[in-house]
Amino acid sequence: MEDFTTAESVTRFLRAKNSTPETVVATARRLLAGQYSLYLPNLAIFVFDLVCDRVSEFVAKNFKQWKFCPELWLLWAEVWHMLGSEPLSREIRAKSFRRVKTVLVAVAVLDEVASQIEKDGKLSETSLLLLSNMFACLQMFLTLGYIDVDEFSAIGLVKSYSYMLLQLGSSSDLPIDEWTMLVNSIYELPHQAVTYKPTKKSMARYFTEVLPIHLVLLGSRKNILSAESHKVLHAIFHEILFTLERNVLPVQIASAMANPPDFLDEPGVLFLFQEVITNMASTDISACETIFLKLTAGKFASMSEELITVLSKVNKTLSSGFFAEIYTKETSQQKPNWTLVSRLLQLDPKLTLAKWKDVLDGCSKEPLSKIIIIADNVSLGFVKARDFPIFASEVYPYGLSVSKHWASKEVLAKLTPKVNELSGNQIARLCKQFLETKSVKPLSLLVQGLLFCPLSKQKTAQSVFTEYSFCHAGWSEIGYYVLCVYGEAAFSTQPEIVARIMGDKVPVQKSDFDLVFRVAELTGDVTHITPKHVISHIKSMSKDSLIPFMERWVVLMEHVPGAYAAWFEKAFQTLRAPEILDYVHTRQALLCEMPAFLTELLESLRKLKPAVIYDLLSSFPPMIFRRFFGDFLTQLTTDALAHPDKADIRKALRHALQEPVLKSPLEKDLSILRELIAKSNSDTRADTLAVAERIWSAHVTNIKTPQSEAFVKNAIKTFRKSLKKPHEADLIMSRVILSMKSAEKLDDFNKFLERYISVVCDRMTIDNLERQLAALSEIPNLSEKAKACIRETVRKYGTESVSARCQAQLFALVTKTSDSADAQYVVALFVALHQKDGDNKEIREALLSSIKEYFRYLDNDDYTDLFAHAVISLRDSPADYVAPLIDVCSVLAWNVDKEYTEAHTKLLVAFILAISERSADLENAATVLLFVETLTKLVAEKTWVIQQYSVELALSTAHMLAHEIDYGADSEKVYLAVVKLVSYVVLFRRYRLLSRHHLVLKVFSDLMLPISNTGTLRGSSAGAAAYARLLTNLCEPQIHGPAKDADALTSRAAFFKSALRKHAHILLVNYIHTRLNNRFSGDVSDLMMPGIYSLFSLLSKDELLLVNKCLDELGKAYYQSLYSTYKNHGKWTE
Repeated sequence: MEDFTTAESVTRFLRAKNSTPETVVATARRLLAGQYSLYLPNLAIFVFDLVCDRVSEFVAKNFKQWKFCPELWLLWAEVWHMLGSEPLSREIRAKSFRRVKTVLVAVAVLDEVASQIEKDGKLSETSLLLLSNMFACLQMFLTLGYIDVDEFSAIGLVKSYSYMLLQLGSSSDLPIDEWTMLVNSIYELPHQAVTYKPTKKSMARYFTEVLPIHLVLLGSRKNILSAESHKVLHAIFHEILFTLERNVLPVQIASAMANPPDFLDEPGVLFLFQEVITNMASTDISACETIFLKLTAGKFASMSEELITVLSKVNKTLSSGFFAEIYTKETSQQKPNWTLVSRLLQLDPKLTLAKWKDVLDGCSKEPLSKIIIIADNVSLGFVKARDFPIFASEVYPYGLSVSKHWASKEVLAKLTPKVNELSGNQIARLCKQFLETKSVKPLSLLVQGLLFCPLSKQKTAQSVFTEYSFCHAGWSEIGYYVLCVYGEAAFSTQPEIVARIMGDKVPVQKSDFDLVFRVAELTGDVTHITPKHVISHIKSMSKDSLIPFMERWVVLMEHVPGAYAAWFEKAFQTLRAPEILDYVHTRQALLCEMPAFLTELLESLRKLKPAVIYDLLSSFPPMIFRRFFGDFLTQLTTDALAHPDKADIRKALRHALQEPVLKSPLEKDLSILRELIAKSNSDTRADTLAVAERIWSAHVTNIKTPQSEAFVKNAIKTFRKSLKKPHEADLIMSRVILSMKSAEKLDDFNKFLERYISVVCDRMTIDNLERQLAALSEIPNLSEKAKACIRETVRKYGTESVSARCQAQLFALVTKTSDSADAQYVVALFVALHQKDGDNKEIREALLSSIKEYFRYLDNDDYTDLFAHAVISLRDSPADYVAPLIDVCSVLAWNVDKEYTEAHTKLLVAFILAISERSADLENAATVLLFVETLTKLVAEKTWVIQQYSVELALSTAHMLAHEIDYGADSEKVYLAVVKLVSYVVLFRRYRLLSRHHLVLKVFSDLMLPISNTGTLRGSSAGAAAYARLLTNLCEPQIHGPAKDADALTSRAAFFKSALRKHAHILLVNYIHTRLNNRFSGDVSDLMMPGIYSLFSLLSKDELLLVNKCLDELGKAYYQSLYSTYKNHGKWTE
């Protein structure tokens, strides 16, 4: 770098056209630092002016790129601060800065960065540095100076920034929220003028340039924005559309949609229309109609159907002209969207009556999928017009004449429920009409529809179906549904219905079989059902008919030999496994009562061996499996041995052996069980061990029987012998035997145990340490020799560098092998491990589980000494050890004994006081939760240890934690636990609070703050609901006692209410103060209302007046509003 010696040379270089911004920045910094031997007066002003000139340049080729240099922005910030120390310098700085069009410069930078963003939405390091430096400068200018911006430029800034966000995509690693807030602050500057009025030019720019970007960001790509940025951009969008430009919104949207950019997509347009409906439908439905027409006039014409669905959900009457215009426009197309046209008919009764025939003619060639929608829409149009008789008598028959799809079962399924729109007399008249004209399908629609009608309508139409009036050849569908509607009443008067309809023909169609089956269902006579015809019918069924057939006729098929087998064969060939399993799971209770179904299922499984076989077997209860599929257990065992990697076979085996009966080879032959274990892997081992455990447990339970006695003795002998040269499978089975508590009753248990422990310890290495330690940890009963062996192993590996999980397992073994004399050592080891790995939830839970089990067996003297020592340590220990010591004390606290009430009560009080002393170090949420939950359980379950002072300390602790609740993601859990503690104190210890209401009111007041808008749990619905319940419990005492006490005028509940009423007005005053100063979100406020209303119900007129006197004018205004709402909604009235 050149070494300048004169002011002229350095200024000439800094202003030169061929100087790069990087070299200029470096030279300027050396100049400002005094590293050149020259004199330049006002050099900071010179550099500042130079930077202002260069960033403001948009034309000169050599200088317009300077603003894209990250280091230049840093230099600008440095010189800005240099000129901010004295008033004169600040005045000169402001004069120079006034020339800079800051917002235009920022827009240019944002546009440049957006153009450089890679396809994957990533910023280069240079672009990120440029943005960071620029936004830092803008924040500095806004805070320490000013930014002069007009509305048009502000809109341009929002546009460029929003487009950059669109190009970025997901960018959680960037400070987007900070940037968004800064851009919003600059955007708001023109709006702060008292005379502000939006200009047409700036609003037009928003709609044509910014709105499409916002629609994409807020619509289809809303997930790429954080909640805060989404909120800010949505606020800008909402203010412009529904406040500033509400009156001319249709015109503005039309201009925006005249030539939409390519990136604007359908979800964005849908978002726009949903927002329009939400904000304008209640006051200006005609504007919504106009906007609909504008949105669907060009590129997004295909969205008409989707948008009309949104519009139709509004509880407002839409104009007939609106529907007519869309109808005319759509039907004039070369290929009309007939589902959209039918939707218009659904919405406009006049259009329905006038145009239904044209629509049915036009859609006659549409596929079934669309005819289903069209038929449903047209029928709903007639329902809305209260003219469904016309649909049934004219429209449906006409639809049958133009398209065969109108006769499909899918269309009928849509139409039949609407028959209930007809009166009984109308149904009867139409049925008679169709019977006379022999119109089968229209009649079928009505008869099927009667199933959805109340009994009164069915009875009105019953007289039509007499004297075999509906019994014509081929009318089996009519006959079937008449019997479904009228049952035995119809059959008793027309017993020859089958002969009249079918004559001598055998059943062929589905409706023929339905009729025959229905008659058999009514009479109980299945002799006229021919099994071969039924089986042939099942084999000819389509895939979609199999499940519905079985749903309807599964019970009747019990009397048709071979029907189930035919169905299984067809189902296994055509249906997917989940479909079959779903049916069996849904109807399991019924299927278990059907022997033929289960027998034929077993035969089909053996014959066909479908892929779903094992999952099917697991679907039935073990008792059913044993009764019907017991013989299959041998096959399951064979399959499990042949295919050791298939987890579904082992799962089925585990399911079948939930309650072993010890009859299968696997249950009786130890060698098979050993082989099954040997052939298990990591995926199947859990199921295999479960099988082994159940078989062994069953044999031990039945040990008095010769078979089980021999099995147990043989097993112990075999496995003891195998431990000399153990295989993995034998070790696993030995582990299964010894891990059961009943094992110690067996002969030679200790020898077997000690040998097993010795083998496991000898085989232990660093590589298999975790698995071997787990094996040792599962043994519940240890002899002294076994303990000594384990202690030696622990000493060996305790000094090794092992994983945290292994250390937790080693600690578990320490607690299993230690006696009371080692209590302080065990606690010290727990504290050390907790302090090291306590942040790991799994490790912490394992450590706590071990120490809980150890503390259960301490005698009172050791327990008392240990608790006292732990409390003293808690008071004096460094901050890092507070959490583990609190965990120790919490576990000890739960083991208090009623026999030593006085001593243990003092220990509990000392523990709670120590917690208060170390409140500043309560940083671990899990530790706080354990303490609060332990204290809550003591209040509820070990009432004798909670004396008056303990109650007061519990409330004091709740008050302390209410102030300290900031545990990140766990804050809500802690808050709910504290609320539960206070609730239990109020519920179980209310009598101890009669003279301590000042403590109660303080806690209740403080518990409001975390869920306010200034608290750590702002917006927490769960917290607000819990607080409301707590407040209700306080104001409505739940007293359980003799009926005579409850009926007395001076009952305990009334006494408690009276005592509380004297103080409760303070709580209401505090709520109003918090509500006005800290605020609550809408959801939180609504959820708190039941509790606040209970306060009003508690207070008398005098206390309510006292509340009013305690408030300022603003408070009184809100109090009156709140009381009015309580009288209208919160007060119970007859």
